Amino acid sequence: MQFGLTKKLGSVLFGILVSVGITEGFLAYIDYRYTPLRIKTVETFDEWRFYHASEDQYFVYDPYLIWRPRNGFSPFNSKGYRGDEIETSKPKGTIRILALGDSNTLGWLGKGDHNWPKYLQETLRKHSNRFVVINAGVYGYSSFQGLRRLEEALSLQPDIVLVSFGWNDSVKVTMSDVDFARKKIRSLKLDRILLKLRIGQLLLAFSDSIFYRGEHHLVPRVSLAEYESNLSKMIQLAKNNNIEIILMTRPNQEDVPTPTPYDSVAIRVAKQTAVPLVDAYALFKGKHEYFYDENHFNEAGHRLMAKILYDRIEPLFVFSQ
Repeated sequence: MQFGLTKKLGSVLFGILVSVGITEGFLAYIDYRYTPLRIKTVETFDEWRFYHASEDQYFVYDPYLIWRPRNGFSPFNSKGYRGDEIETSKPKGTIRILALGDSNTLGWLGKGDHNWPKYLQETLRKHSNRFVVINAGVYGYSSFQGLRRLEEALSLQPDIVLVSFGWNDSVKVTMSDVDFARKKIRSLKLDRILLKLRIGQLLLAFSDSIFYRGEHHLVPRVSLAEYESNLSKMIQLAKNNNIEIILMTRPNQEDVPTPTPYDSVAIRVAKQTAVPLVDAYALFKGKHEYFYDENHFNEAGHRLMAKILYDRIEPLFVFSQ
């Protein structure tokens, strides 16, 4: 009886394997190919949200922020900010500056440790040891995540918030950050395995037709209207909590004659709300010697950005011991 059952199961499995082999051969013969758009954007390095949320050693998945720094994992302190430990309660007389942004704010990870928030603190402390600059930058962050990170950071009672977003907001993906945050992030490992076989590609095509309807076109992670709304909400949060806020355009070394649409929005919002603006795009335009790639500072760039921000912040306070 047992032998007969095993024989039947073996026959079924053999039949399945033969069917799969025939199907695979036929699909290869007709040169059938299918790659989900979400995988294509990963392969072109436009979509890195899956990586940061599920594979990057420095970050962990977070249902509110999509991903956040791994607390206590160098270079992040126990609260998930880059740098030394910081108490939630602010010591009397301390002036806290929150640097909110993406990878160009977080700076280099590993050898070098270059980041302008660190250099800004070093410069400020030459005049007064009251200053603490909190590096709240996170790789890949958009203004959608920045707004939520600011809400969390209010408990630290910052006196100034420096806001630098726009680059990641504009990236074209299959799903906006708002929609992406509503779903549980899953790994794409199974998708990548299935893509190696033509029959796997067929299964992905069938699955996508059912579960990914409407997600076969590209949209920005954060639209211009959403970006303007996010900046406006940050400004309102700052005002409600008596925090000085300074907007920044996003520096890059692309040879474009005008600011990006996102930089233009930041400039307009700053004017409309009478909020200070540091136009980093204009200040670094054409100065390729301050970048090590398309849109990230090298050490010289980080140091110059720190000096520029120091010059803007210095008039706000009387430096005294």
